[in-house]
Amino acid sequence: MLGEFREFVKFIHEVTGDYPVKLVEFFRDIFIYVCDDKIPPIFEYPCSAVTKPTPLTTSLEKYFTSQTNDFYELTYNEGWDQLEEHLGPDLLRFCLTECVFARKTNAGAFMVSNLSNLRNKIPVNSSEKLNKCFYHTAKCQEENTDVVVVSQDDKIRDWEKLQKNLIHLFCLEEIDISTDASLFKTSNSRKFPDSHILVKKNSTTTIFSQVINTRVGCNKIVEYEDCIEPLELVLKKLKKAHSKYDYEKALNRLTTSNAVVTSGEKTIKHHNSGNQLPLPVLKKYFTNIFNHVIPRELFGSNKNKNTVIKVICHLLETPQYQSINLKSYILKMRVCEIRWLDSVKNSDAQWTILGKLLKWFFKNYILEIFRTQLYVMVTNSKKKIYFKQMDWQKLTAEFIKKMCQDKVIARVNGVTTKVSCDGRWILFPKKDGVRPIMSRVRGSEIGEYTKLALCFLQQLLMTKYGESGNQIFIEKWRNLVHKFRNEKNKTMYLVCCDIQNAYGSIDQNKLLAIVESLANSAGPQLNLKWYKICKNIKAVKSDCSRSKKCFRYPDLELPIRSKSIFSCRSDRVVKVRTKMLLREIKKNVLMQNILILNQRYLLQKGIAQGAILSTALCDLYYAHMVEANMAEFKDKGLLCRYVDDFLFATEDKDSAERFLQHVNKGCPDYNCSFNAAKTRTNLPGHEHTMNDITYLGYNIHPKTLEVTSDFSKSPRYTTMLSKPRYQILQTFRKRLSNLASLKIDGMVLDPKINSEDTIIHNVNCMFKRQAGRCLWLLSALFDDIPSQRSEIFKIIRLNNLHIFRRMQRYFLTHEYNFESLVPRLLVIPWKSYRQVFGKMPNIHVHFRSLFLKTIKMNEHAGAKLNQ
Repeated sequence: MLGEFREFVKFIHEVTGDYPVKLVEFFRDIFIYVCDDKIPPIFEYPCSAVTKPTPLTTSLEKYFTSQTNDFYELTYNEGWDQLEEHLGPDLLRFCLTECVFARKTNAGAFMVSNLSNLRNKIPVNSSEKLNKCFYHTAKCQEENTDVVVVSQDDKIRDWEKLQKNLIHLFCLEEIDISTDASLFKTSNSRKFPDSHILVKKNSTTTIFSQVINTRVGCNKIVEYEDCIEPLELVLKKLKKAHSKYDYEKALNRLTTSNAVVTSGEKTIKHHNSGNQLPLPVLKKYFTNIFNHVIPRELFGSNKNKNTVIKVICHLLETPQYQSINLKSYILKMRVCEIRWLDSVKNSDAQWTILGKLLKWFFKNYILEIFRTQLYVMVTNSKKKIYFKQMDWQKLTAEFIKKMCQDKVIARVNGVTTKVSCDGRWILFPKKDGVRPIMSRVRGSEIGEYTKLALCFLQQLLMTKYGESGNQIFIEKWRNLVHKFRNEKNKTMYLVCCDIQNAYGSIDQNKLLAIVESLANSAGPQLNLKWYKICKNIKAVKSDCSRSKKCFRYPDLELPIRSKSIFSCRSDRVVKVRTKMLLREIKKNVLMQNILILNQRYLLQKGIAQGAILSTALCDLYYAHMVEANMAEFKDKGLLCRYVDDFLFATEDKDSAERFLQHVNKGCPDYNCSFNAAKTRTNLPGHEHTMNDITYLGYNIHPKTLEVTSDFSKSPRYTTMLSKPRYQILQTFRKRLSNLASLKIDGMVLDPKINSEDTIIHNVNCMFKRQAGRCLWLLSALFDDIPSQRSEIFKIIRLNNLHIFRRMQRYFLTHEYNFESLVPRLLVIPWKSYRQVFGKMPNIHVHFRSLFLKTIKMNEHAGAKLNQ
């Protein structure tokens, strides 16, 4: 109980700015929630030594005599006297009259009687100021920008001048292209449809009319008649070559010949592993199309042709929700080398016709190749991957057939998407086959009973097994490291594993039995109440809260994160029968109707990953499995589980060996087996022995237990479907300030876990990750970087300060001397930016002088601090 009391005292200090004189060793559960209409009046009594009965005890006894048994027991709890003695009567009165706290929840949240009253009592604390050395930066003066512009090549200056002169010809929204329309769609035929513009029945005049009618801007062109005849001759050649070219056969030749494809300095040998098409193969495929189908006269020269191929290559690499704007590519082309445009005398008309042709070429030709020949998928990082249509259709057909043979799914009569169902299975590729993820059918809504069932499951999980999030893991790991370092000459053994097909392996009947046993302990009827929740004390002060319907606390623990503050929004209570909730849960387990390629199926085994109740059900199932089959390992070391990922750390080698044997054997009574290929350990002599163990995105070093961030996976780069026409800087600032992927948390910054050198290494990795995001955003959003260089650099600088403030806040909270790291941290962000930006010279040239100047200034400031 002492730990809970210390948390309470620390929270009171945050609210009042004052610490109690000392802590109490004896502390009982006396913090009972008091409603607004039952707050006791303010009493007058002296602050003298404790005698029984005290004025406070007498007043409380008198006030609560007619109240419930909880309040009656409260008045006779000697903990009140202890609190008055050690907290002081003034602070105790504040707790009672303004915000009476409940016992801290399992998740570490606090309950108050009224958030509005609490907000008025929170003092305004001045924010901690960063060391002034972090504010050293180069000023973006006009003369510096001029120097950069003068140093550029004459051709670049001419292109920028041309861009300014022709910017009025094109509307940015009109010339965006993206492959997003091809996502998750299949074509019945791998040939161009009969309705396509390039089929035989369409004349070249029809094709020319479609090109000219393509919208690229607001201005209409009237001088295109002179280019009709020469362009129609070129389009006729395109149509003829297109009709003879076998696109599917050409792609098959590339994927079956084990061809060696050169990409930059790397040579990639394609073996068609997993049926996924590597980008170099696809780039080679489209290059071959240009060489065999596209007439040379269409774009005039090799330079223009290479520019169009470059657009295709960039299009292949764009993640989901990201489009490519053709304007910058159009302006890079040489109009003078396109002979069929010579007859058009007006320069603006020439550029407009070229823009129309390029947009038509991509919309009606290149993207049609994507639709007919390729199947486009998106990974968790929003990155697109590609398959041949034939291969993907074959792979999915085999997957569905096997699922039916194994009686995982059963076909339901009726082949229509209008039949009521829970969701649609979207099939994603993985190394050893296909992963089905459920997605709601468009237009469907989540039922009210389903929402209540989800909340009920979350509260059952929290009440029975507690929280298992990232913060809990950090706290447990910190305690383990502290114990490990106090005991010298010890070796820590780690085993990391995850469950094979975690959702699909769940035994439905056993799952329902587990849920029913937990639900019965909650009672036949539950009280549903409305709660108002703030995520931290700052959210209380700024009145940033959200409302959530939950079943009454403390009957069931609330699914609220640690450090949150909550109160009842109203006294309204709705009675809900437990049988009704169990009926809804049973329906979502036994009656899982899904759509696969427009055919309706019933899921007979496991639960569908992606369904609304699946995560909570999966957590309950495997938490119960751990309590039943792995309880012995909790006493032998640290056993952590996050959904289907397990980590066991112990000093006992025999326990680690037994745990590994348990993993290899699995848990047959729960139909659970572990993925042998992903099992990792530092136990010597085993097949999967590793020097470092990766768990939840962290690299753990078994010899020291220090932790570094695992940034091996590609970051999630997303902006928007179309490039914003206005407020590009605001979009850039908003996207760059999203720091979720940097892992600025205790596992990488805690001085009780990592040494200073490791912390510096982690910070360096953070800034390199951030610099990579910044570089990608600059190339995706900005067409004219030089004119906005000063504002861009200012945003980068402020973003770096924001990262430092977040790190400082963590260090101060854990009483670590942040200032001792300042000299080493000063130059890390700017050296990281310079190193990453150097990979893209056309952008680096605009910021090189600013980075160098800032590095020199910060090195000088750091040297002064070290003196």
